[in-house]
Amino acid sequence: MTTDYYSDELIESNEQENDFSYAFDPTLIEQQGHSLVVILEAKLCPSGQQKLNTSDEKITFKALRKIFREQCAGTQDFLSPQHPILESAVRILLSSKTESLKLSELHSKISALWLTSTWPRHMSKDAMRRVLDNATSFGITRV
Repeated sequence: MTTDYYSDELIESNEQENDFSYAFDPTLIEQQGHSLVVILEAKLCPSGQQKLNTSDEKITFKALRKIFREQCAGTQDFLSPQHPILESAVRILLSSKTESLKLSELHSKISALWLTSTWPRHMSKDAMRRVLDNATSFGITRV
């Protein structure tokens, strides 16, 4: 019985140690020579695009994040189970109230999204970590 307790404790501590946080870093997009505004504008929901087009303020990453949080976060079809994993992760990170999210949060949000699909998918947390660790071309970085 004591070995089960210790192994459960060890598994839990390993999960906490490996529960890295991820954030969207706009400089990663710009370093590739891409226009951050063009890329993020394409990800906006219709009400977010309308808000962006009617806004007189300078388009900055901070302003775009605010639009993602306030206009797109709760709208239908902003997050779709048909989106690829990295597209979903970027949209979740951009619309998040915090600058970064833990791997466990991203994993649970994407898994819950995928459950609503007509063809549900599953990805282990470790596999998702490996994908996110190699997603700098999408602007995702471990923090």
